[in-house]
Amino acid sequence: MRKSLVTSALINGASAWYGTGHLLVARIANDILEKESPQTITDVEAALAVLKKSDPKFTAHEDKHPMVECATFADDIKAKGGAFQSGWHFIDQPFLDEGGSIDDYDFKMDDHNITEAMSGLTNWFNHAKGYESSYEYQQVMDHRYHSTEEVDGLSTALRLMIHYVGDIHQPLHATSRVNKEYPQGDRGGNSFPLPK
Repeated sequence: MRKSLVTSALINGASAWYGTGHLLVARIANDILEKESPQTITDVEAALAVLKKSDPKFTAHEDKHPMVECATFADDIKAKGGAFQSGWHFIDQPFLDEGGSIDDYDFKMDDHNITEAMSGLTNWFNHAKGYESSYEYQQVMDHRYHSTEEVDGLSTALRLMIHYVGDIHQPLHATSRVNKEYPQGDRGGNSFPLPK
């Protein structure tokens, strides 16, 4: 049953990965955690509620299923002061489909990527020694919207992590097609439009 629902959702929307894929991955994770670790769901929802209370404008579409409904947050905030984390969504290893050398193109890897972001955020969640000095911690805390409290930063970071888990399930977010048409790369497939 679950497989047919996922397949149906993906076939009905060739609108790329954006919302549908993130919501599906978050829903599957939510369902697994509800069965295997209900306390984790309780803890996640409590952490998400912090930002919902202090900055409801950024969480307006989150309602009865916050862990699922927040899955698009990291994309939603890019144009609203959240561009600091744009490179954290992927790790684009160049794929030279026309051959040549990477030096033939204007391709540059992001200085900070999804593997670093997920590691830094995980250290924060676990309060690992030195987590406050990580690039991710500093960026999230420097880009809070209406609060100076670390709990709001942590609530934001949790939303980012839920989104990035969806991103790592997107195969094109691990490579960037680099050729004459895309000399700077196709941004993990984001620059390659699919017909609707």
